Amino acid sequence: MKLVIKVDDKLIRATYDLIDDVKKDKPFNEVKKLKTIVDQNQTVQTMIHAFDKAKQNYEDAKQYGRHHPDLSNYKKALSKAKSALYQHPDVKAYKQAEHKLQKQLDTIAKSLAGIISENINVDMALKTQDDWRLNTCKKDKV
Repeated sequence: MKLVIKVDDKLIRATYDLIDDVKKDKPFNEVKKLKTIVDQNQTVQTMIHAFDKAKQNYEDAKQYGRHHPDLSNYKKALSKAKSALYQHPDVKAYKQAEHKLQKQLDTIAKSLAGIISENINVDMALKTQDDWRLNTCKKDKV
C-alpha cells in the first residue's frame, strides 16, 4: 500500500519562498563562498587526499579486526590527517559557517514542527560535524 500525500500549490510555493529566503541569508552564502575557497585551495585538496587515503587504509585494516598488524598505525595516521585537515584555517572557517547554517535550518525545522504540534520530535543532532565536504564526504567516527 502506497501512501500518497497531496500538497497544494500554495504550500509548495511557500516552501520555495522559504528556501529562497534561506539562500539569501548570510549563513548560506558564507558556506557557499567558503566551499569554493576550500575546493580551490591546493593545500586543502592535498590534505583531503591524504585524509581519504588514511581513512581507506584504516577501513581496510579494520575489517580484519584488532589483530591486523598495522591497525594502530593506520588509526594514528587517520587521526593525524583528520586533525591537520580540520585545523586548516579555510576548513575551520567552512566548518564554523556550516554549523551556523545547520543551526538556522534546525531552528526552522523546529519552528515548523512546533506550529503543527508540540509532540513532533525534530532530530537536532547537527549531523554535519564530520561531513565537511557537502557533496562527497562520508561520515567518519574515529
